[in-house]
Amino acid sequence: MKYVPAFGVNCTHILSTVESGQLTAEDLTDGRLSLICVNTTTWSTFVDSKLYLTSCGSCEAFMRDQSGGIANASAVWGSLFGSPYIK
Repeated sequence: MKYVPAFGVNCTHILSTVESGQLTAEDLTDGRLSLICVNTTTWSTFVDSKLYLTSCGSCEAFMRDQSGGIANASAVWGSLFGSPYIK
């Protein structure tokens, strides 16, 4: 595999909009919930050589503020798992 999505199969934009306390790490790891991306060909982008996936309904919002979305998603991911998915 050449590229691993930055937050697994989770949508970067939706993850970036999660408010504190809305999710737990278990929500994303036990298989019952996923902020999944459906079409990785259309709704994906590379930023600084990292692959970020978005879902159909949130792709345009993510594209308007990629750096802000990535920063917010990284903060949420870090609060759940203690470190970035991909450095």
